[in-house]
Amino acid sequence: MLEGITANDLVQVLADTLTKLHKDNEQLSFIFLPHDSRIVNGINDDILSKKIMENLPDEVASSFVKIPFPCLAREIKAIVKHIDCVLTGRMHLGIACLGQGTPIACITYQGKFEGLYQHFNLEPLFIEPKKLFVPNQNELVELVHKLIYQRQSLHEQVISKLDGVKELSRANFTSIL
Repeated sequence: MLEGITANDLVQVLADTLTKLHKDNEQLSFIFLPHDSRIVNGINDDILSKKIMENLPDEVASSFVKIPFPCLAREIKAIVKHIDCVLTGRMHLGIACLGQGTPIACITYQGKFEGLYQHFNLEPLFIEPKKLFVPNQNELVELVHKLIYQRQSLHEQVISKLDGVKELSRANFTSIL
């Protein structure tokens, strides 16, 4: 968590963002995929998703579903294969999505996502966490709109690079054996 930012601040920013996205397009449906059980600053993915849903207006909350927690990696992969696109702050979820051909946008940390995007020759669709808390800015909303608008071409780009990326991954294991 950023210095001076609480879990409640994050919940409010994400709830406000999702409300704005829903207002812009009431046809959108959202899925929370909590999968990391580690508790950091008193919160984990499951708690965060519940708190966000509690902070959504009823008309917005009806467009959301939360996957039961915990969820196995193979279950997450099966789910994301059928989703149009994903916004994540979790590296492993991003990898699972791309491995299924599902385009992603990311809330970044520690510079880890840049290399992932490079493997797929993708334009970086990410935002730094501190930018979520800039007053009167809608960078996250704009990022998600861009992801939604480009989802088909991003999907095609990911699929075109997937075999090569999987081969690079296999080569990592072969070299250590």
